Amino acid sequence: MVEDVLHKLNCKYLTVASYPVGIDSRVKDVVSLLSIYTDDVRTVGIYGMGGIGKTTIAKAVFNQLCNEFDGSCCLLNIKEISEQPNGLVQLQEQLISDLIQSKTFKINNVDRGSALIKERLCHRRVLVVLDDLDHLKQLGALMGERNWFGLGSRVIITTRDEHLLTQLHVDNKYLVEELNHDESLQLFIAHAFKENRPTEEFLGISSGVVQYVGGLPLALEVLGSYLCKRSIGEWRSARSLITTNWYNKLRMHDLLRDMGSEIIREMSPNHPGKCSRLWFQKDVLDVLRKKMGTKAVEGITLDLQASKDVVLSTESFAEMRCLRLLQKNAAHVTGCYEHFPKELAWLCWHQCPLKSLPRDFQLDNVVVLDMQYSNIREVWKGIKFLNRLKILNLSYSVHLSTTPHFMGLPCLERIILEGCTSLVEVHQSIGHLDSLTLLNLEGCKSLKNLPESICYLKCLETLNISRCINLEKLPEQLGDMEALLTMLLADGTAIERLPSSIGHLENLNNLSLGGFKYDLSSVSWFSHILPWLSPRISNPRALLPTFTGLNSLRRLDLSYCGLSDGTDLGGLSSLQELNFTRNKFNNLPNGIDRLPKLQVLCLYHCADLPSSLHSLMVYHCTSMERLSIQSKNVPDMYLVNCQQLADIQGLGSVGNKPLIYVDNCRKLANNFKKSLLQASFKGEHLDICLRDSEIPDWFRHRGDGSSISFYVPNSEIQGLIVWIGYGASERRLPLPYASATIRNN
Repeated sequence: MVEDVLHKLNCKYLTVASYPVGIDSRVKDVVSLLSIYTDDVRTVGIYGMGGIGKTTIAKAVFNQLCNEFDGSCCLLNIKEISEQPNGLVQLQEQLISDLIQSKTFKINNVDRGSALIKERLCHRRVLVVLDDLDHLKQLGALMGERNWFGLGSRVIITTRDEHLLTQLHVDNKYLVEELNHDESLQLFIAHAFKENRPTEEFLGISSGVVQYVGGLPLALEVLGSYLCKRSIGEWRSARSLITTNWYNKLRMHDLLRDMGSEIIREMSPNHPGKCSRLWFQKDVLDVLRKKMGTKAVEGITLDLQASKDVVLSTESFAEMRCLRLLQKNAAHVTGCYEHFPKELAWLCWHQCPLKSLPRDFQLDNVVVLDMQYSNIREVWKGIKFLNRLKILNLSYSVHLSTTPHFMGLPCLERIILEGCTSLVEVHQSIGHLDSLTLLNLEGCKSLKNLPESICYLKCLETLNISRCINLEKLPEQLGDMEALLTMLLADGTAIERLPSSIGHLENLNNLSLGGFKYDLSSVSWFSHILPWLSPRISNPRALLPTFTGLNSLRRLDLSYCGLSDGTDLGGLSSLQELNFTRNKFNNLPNGIDRLPKLQVLCLYHCADLPSSLHSLMVYHCTSMERLSIQSKNVPDMYLVNCQQLADIQGLGSVGNKPLIYVDNCRKLANNFKKSLLQASFKGEHLDICLRDSEIPDWFRHRGDGSSISFYVPNSEIQGLIVWIGYGASERRLPLPYASATIRNN
């Protein structure tokens, strides 16, 4: 009796889950398969995809049955531990120590550990959980034969690989299915709202989230915890697992990415060379070093920046005949490229050590060639015919002196040569690239001229020559580039005049001249800009520009141009963004009110503009979404009928005591009110008046009438937020104030 009580007291129960939704029925199924009252040694394998709940179920079964056996042990994360030095020995030591309840057990090597397990446990009826097995040798070290444990023993194995269970000859297999919709919703809500009850709006979105995520418990737990106490907008954003960002690029939610990774890995966990995609560093190196690649491999990602002493052979890739995507950053690859995979569509080889691509390197199917930060001096010799190549990125290849001959690249759409500081020539054959839409030469400091043939690029939309400090001139016929949308000349070039034809760029919508401090008088549409230039600029008596012909211009960057007071900016009917950063004017130009589509006006570091503003009144700006205050002395603000206004930025460093009055600005919801108030604690007190009868829901202590009492917690208090609702007999400005007295009893 005493031994039985002591055994039950010594049984250490495992933490299962904060919210064990759907566990009971699955535990019941596994217990049934174990048949614990028979005298044989029985094994049950629990398998399924990562995050499905295999370990959780195994631990719950362990807690339920551990008192039924002479000893019990749960070995978690076997795969991870076994990869560590002496990892299998550590697992053997824990197994014996737990089952015979000895804390001082020491094993010298795996073979000795196996012998001791059989010797010490062959007569004990035990319950063992072996979690996350992925290789036969792991079970061989812990339970080589069934007779290592006494009659009536039970072993539970969890793994992602069903085939491994077949190899182990387990008695029964249990496939963990996904949670059904009701179970998924219950688990998600538990993590997202804790003890609180969701509103109908949140409940509806929760159902949609569950439908997207499916019944994967780990994904539901992670996403639910992530969304806990977040706004409704953040919920809607997270619900979309695949979205497009501000740069019009696809963005995949991390949960979806990880789930896809696990699906691929599960296909052949013990033979990565048979997987379609390889990205785990260890798997990739094993496959390449042992030349285990097969035609199943379609994509490889390998980053050797931290292991630059690794040298690979081209022969390692020979059997990967279907390889289409290859990323091998900082990789040293030696050998002949004759038998290298010829189906490559995307080659990313950052920090490539080669000085030139070998002649036998077949790139006929390559669409993207990305060789940033490479040692390339000459991409290839002569003309190379790559009929499918669309993107060529050689950025920051500081030894590159000339571009390749472009005649054999008829489909090329994007050339990116940013930071190629030794580049002195762009080959004149560039004019034959009828599909080219982007040419990025930013930071090519040795480049002095552009070929005249660049003007033949009828599809070019973006030309970036910023920071080309030795570029002396632009081709005279630049205005013939009828498709040009964006031209960037910011941050310094040696150009002293712009070609007069530039005014013919009718489709130009983004022009950046930041830092341009040379003679613009030759340009008709700049004929008026020069009075803004500082006195050291030539021709200071010219007039402000009329910008004739630039009706499509949407973004104009005139930062760091030394501009002073001017008169008129009219004529830019499509302008949306105007940047005057670090200029020297005292007044805004008169034409500002005739820019009907202007959305962003940047006046950063315009030190000569007066800073004595005491009041800011914004009435009926129904399209304004954001207001930014870049000053430590915030003026009193009166915001009326700005129905799209959702954010006031810059209140975090308030140094004065402004009044903020908000009337009929519907998007200032509770979460905005909270952030607005919290900002006040970073400076002195802030008076806020909202014409809104609704008290934010994050106020816990509420009351009607003229007083309220509440207990103050016994902790260090940083501040007190008081929200007072009151009525005024007259709607006038300035507003009547409400006062409050705080007493500590």
